[in-house]
Amino acid sequence: MRKTVLAVAVLIVAPAFAQEVKHAPTADQCRADYHLWFSKLENPHGTDAVTDAALGQWYSEMGDCVATDPAYEWHYVNAQAEICAQRQLRMRRFLIRHNLIQQYVVEDEAGAR
Repeated sequence: MRKTVLAVAVLIVAPAFAQEVKHAPTADQCRADYHLWFSKLENPHGTDAVTDAALGQWYSEMGDCVATDPAYEWHYVNAQAEICAQRQLRMRRFLIRHNLIQQYVVEDEAGAR
C-alpha cells in the first residue's frame, strides 16, 4: 500500500518539476525576431516596456540563431551588441538614480571587481 501511494505521489508531483525542453529557433523565427527586436532597440523608447530579463532572453536567442542561421550571423551578433548596450545603459541609470556611481568608482580604483 505504501509503495502504491508513493508511486502515485511521484507521478503527480514529478511533472510539476519537469522543465520545458528548449528547442533551437528556426531560421525564419530568428530573422523575424531579429527584425522585430532590432527595430525596438533602434527606437529611443522602443524597449521601455521590455524587462531586463526579456532582454537577456533576446540576447540568448540571438546567440542560438548564430548556429541556426550562419548566413545572418552578423545581424545576430550586432543585435547582441545592441542588447548589451541597452542593458549597460539601464544599469548606469540605476547607479546614477541611486547615487552609487561614486561608490562604484572608489571600489573599482581600490581593486574591488
